[in-house]
Amino acid sequence: MVIPRPGFEELVEKCLFNNVTFRITSAGMDFYIRHFLRPYGWRDKVELVAPEVVDTHDGVRFLFPPKQFSQAHNFKEDNVLKEHAAGKRVAYIGDGISDRWAAMAADMAFAVRGSVLDRELEMAGKDHLTFTDLHEVVVNLFPGPTRQRG
Repeated sequence: MVIPRPGFEELVEKCLFNNVTFRITSAGMDFYIRHFLRPYGWRDKVELVAPEVVDTHDGVRFLFPPKQFSQAHNFKEDNVLKEHAAGKRVAYIGDGISDRWAAMAADMAFAVRGSVLDRELEMAGKDHLTFTDLHEVVVNLFPGPTRQRG
């Protein structure tokens, strides 16, 4: 069983309560992420953009989501650009090198403290907040009294 980073459940619930889209944009395996979301009842509530794993006669293939914007470096940044084109603000949370361009394009970026992404954003001069527990992200995105769905 995968144990999410502390504060993950709180972050998802806060987003759902406040009608904020929560989207996982991952280079990981789609079926594995969906399997992780199922026990929490989030499978149909959390959007997922990830490569689709397809079993072919030649073996397993990863089909990455197509990009809408040619200037996007990868599908993660493309998702941020799509949200901006729709007039939405984007907060991006990540830790790895594949998150760099999406975090750079986001209105607000969060990086795991000491991660590759944290170092990349620091070197690029991109304002960002660091965290170890996703509760730190929650209090920055949703300041004010704590309320949950219920």
